[in-house]
Amino acid sequence: MRTIIDGVLLHDSDKTIIAIKEIIARKRRLGEITADRARDAFTDIEILDYQDAECQATYLMCNRDVFGDEWWNILRGGVAGKAVLFRDALRDWVRATRERNGCLYGEPCRAGFLQQRGA
Repeated sequence: MRTIIDGVLLHDSDKTIIAIKEIIARKRRLGEITADRARDAFTDIEILDYQDAECQATYLMCNRDVFGDEWWNILRGGVAGKAVLFRDALRDWVRATRERNGCLYGEPCRAGFLQQRGA
C-alpha cells in the first residue's frame, strides 16, 4: 500500500501482471512487436518484485515501446478513504515521489531533474 494525502492506494499486483501479459501477447499476435521484443518483455516481467507498485510502474515506463506513454492505465487497484480514480491518485503519488526523490526506483534517468540539482 502507498499512502497519499488523505487516502490509501490499494495496488492489485496480480491483476496488473495479468494486464501486462495480455498487452504483450496482443501486441505480438497483431505483429506490433517482434518475437524477440515480446520475449524480452515477458522475461523482464518475471524478474520484477511482484508486489511492488513502484517496481511495476517503472517497468512500464522503461518499456514505452510496448505499453505506450499512459502507463497509469495499466496498473490495477483502487483508493480507500478518498473519492478519486486510482490512476489519478497513482499519478499524484508518482509526482510527489519524484519531487521528493527525483525519480522512482529504477525509473529511466530524467536529465532535466539532474541538471536542476547540479548533478
